[in-house]
Amino acid sequence: MPAVPPPSRRRQRPPARGPKAAPPARPEPAATPRSAPATATRRTERLLNLLIALLSTRSRLTKEQLRSAVPQYSECATDEAFDRMFERDKEEL
Repeated sequence: MPAVPPPSRRRQRPPARGPKAAPPARPEPAATPRSAPATATRRTERLLNLLIALLSTRSRLTKEQLRSAVPQYSECATDEAFDRMFERDKEEL
């Protein structure tokens, strides 16, 4: 009959556990309604549209002409929102 190792040398199994709990859900960012890559893509497209509008004319354009030429500017709900967006874009360019 084979010898049984002493209790201190026996291989012990870890205690049985119940079913694994699902990992906690990651909270959605509250301050950002869109994902960052989508927002960056929209900004890049808007800047390119602004640049195309500026380079496609030989004369100066008013802000209202630019607002109608760049589709993303015409989507602005208010004049103040358009002004803020336009000023940010000027700084970026």
